[in-house]
Amino acid sequence: HAHNETDRTAAVLERLQSGANVGLVSDAGTPCLSDPGSVLVDAVQSAGLPVVSVPGPFAVAVALAGAGLPAVPFTFWGFVAKRSGTRRNQLMERLRAGPDGTMTHAFYVPGRDLRAFCTDVAAVAPDATLAVGRELSKIHEGWLRGTPATVAEALQDAQLRGEAVVLVAIEPGTEPEAGQLDVDALLRAALAAGRERKAALREISQQTGIGRRELYRR
Repeated sequence: HAHNETDRTAAVLERLQSGANVGLVSDAGTPCLSDPGSVLVDAVQSAGLPVVSVPGPFAVAVALAGAGLPAVPFTFWGFVAKRSGTRRNQLMERLRAGPDGTMTHAFYVPGRDLRAFCTDVAAVAPDATLAVGRELSKIHEGWLRGTPATVAEALQDAQLRGEAVVLVAIEPGTEPEAGQLDVDALLRAALAAGRERKAALREISQQTGIGRRELYRR
């Protein structure tokens, strides 16, 4: 797992070098794709030992096949940052169109952060097309698609469980721009995330240059 991967790598290499076969399996997805394994696989490849990759479950591939958004090119960013302010800064930097047109960006989002994440996207890229695939391949699988703001509003409390793949399609001309933050969307995201009011207003004030009194009024 993520906390002992480095320590276990030497022992696995020793077993491989002695002629054993070793299988690397992760419990909820494909190794190395937002699951442990990259440290070990890198060490095995660097040692000149063979690595055989067997296709396994990859939630982003399932989402791209079912969302109806452009699947190529796409970028996979893994799990989102926990803090809304950090997420927004990452989104400002990452959400870009492709070299020849639309680019779809894939994120893993825990259910508890789903509404706040969609609101963060609405704050920085309000004209993007967003698709949320929840609990993919499981009994409670569900989809929501639309603008970030409409998806955030449509989410029900019962849907804020488990994990989701969120796809954000960015067309040329809809990329975030410096100074484009939607102040009201930032406030809604802070409320949705249950942030302490004073700390949230201080952070938003620093990001937008708007005084805390005006933010409090809004």
